[in-house]
Amino acid sequence: MPENNQVFLQGEVAARPYFDLVPRSKHDKADRIAFFKVLLDVPRTKTQALDAEHTHDRLRVVAYGKLAEALRGKIKPGDWMAVTGWIQVRRRDGASEDGQTTIAELVAHEVKHFMRPFVPDSPLMLRLERIAEVQGVTVRDLASQILADQVKHMELELQLAGVNPG
Repeated sequence: MPENNQVFLQGEVAARPYFDLVPRSKHDKADRIAFFKVLLDVPRTKTQALDAEHTHDRLRVVAYGKLAEALRGKIKPGDWMAVTGWIQVRRRDGASEDGQTTIAELVAHEVKHFMRPFVPDSPLMLRLERIAEVQGVTVRDLASQILADQVKHMELELQLAGVNPG
């Protein structure tokens, strides 16, 4: 990755991701590579232009190869992603005066994926972190225990209602 072109973004997945196998190069259409694309809504901070219409920037994030394959089927709209990569600007055929469109995108080389509601620094995560710290356990262990207890409770309610929870 270029040393002077390093980017870190985190935001909410805005739309259903796209996955395909694309030609590795223009010259060899038979040799294909996994391609993953997603739109990420990156919240603006107080130091950036911020108003009711501009609370976030929608940015295109792409991944290739093994990372693209690993992301396939795991990322959903509403999930949260933290992405490290580099900015790539390229041209492709499009509806502009010269028949070309310029695209700027973040080419990911590392992705951390968080399903809602487990988004870093969210009110729920901060509460879970405080409780886990007091109890001396990890957030993952605490969340597993909470979910297990809740599932048992729901299964009991179903049994009392005459439904076999399976």
